[in-house]
Amino acid sequence: MDELSEKSRILIVDDEEGIRFGLKSLFNREGFQVFSAEDESSALNLLQNEEIDVALFDVRLKGTDGVVLLRKALKLVSDLTVIMITGHGSIDSSVAAMKEGAADYILKPIDNTSLLETVRKNLELKNLRYENSFLKSELRSSLDVREFMSKNAAVRETVSIADKVKNTHASVLISGESGTGKEVLARYIHFTSNRSEANFIGTNCAALSESLLLSELFGHEKGSFTGALEQRLGKFELADGGTLFLDEIGDMSLDIQSKLLRVLEERSFERVGGGPADSC
Repeated sequence: MDELSEKSRILIVDDEEGIRFGLKSLFNREGFQVFSAEDESSALNLLQNEEIDVALFDVRLKGTDGVVLLRKALKLVSDLTVIMITGHGSIDSSVAAMKEGAADYILKPIDNTSLLETVRKNLELKNLRYENSFLKSELRSSLDVREFMSKNAAVRETVSIADKVKNTHASVLISGESGTGKEVLARYIHFTSNRSEANFIGTNCAALSESLLLSELFGHEKGSFTGALEQRLGKFELADGGTLFLDEIGDMSLDIQSKLLRVLEERSFERVGGGPADSC
């Protein structure tokens, strides 16, 4: 028994009483709080009234099938972790279920050790996603600039222009002396725009050599140069759907500036050592 098990609530949905009883006994011994249902209506009722962390759905249920139940369950609880239970003859159905949002599937006859490992693995992933979401929310709140106040007419006019373009796909050039607040304005544009839930990625173009900056911006493929031991995503891909802030672009070499211009014009790029990546 571990802390993860003690805090977790599991739902078992199977129309065979023997399987429900066996799985309930297994998870009770491991410290889980267990709920069980034999059909769709009972399962959905439990999901509406109980906080469930992980659900085990049999692919074949009397009166319906697990994939249909999966769709309805995820409409009720969007972050529900569902693991499908399937026989060898229904693997295609489990693959289809994963496309619909199931987290994993296990095969009958059920191996208890494998089942527990699968459940714990998915619980850990769920907790990591939650912690990541929480940390991103905390970071966003510490950096979030939603009000830009100034008595200066020129600053107010600049913010007004920013408000007009922040929800468009336009590329924005912010110029000014060092220390005048270019990044502050960039963050204001991002965090008050319709991209605020996505990433804000910033990089200082003057701090890196030309070769490193290429890899930093566009990413690289495994083996594209000495030391490239694995594929790496660049800033453009990491900022996809959000905002990429390039500081000190005037210090880029002309070659990199031409590559950047191509990205801005064509909305596509190539990783170092690779072919075209997804459009920006």
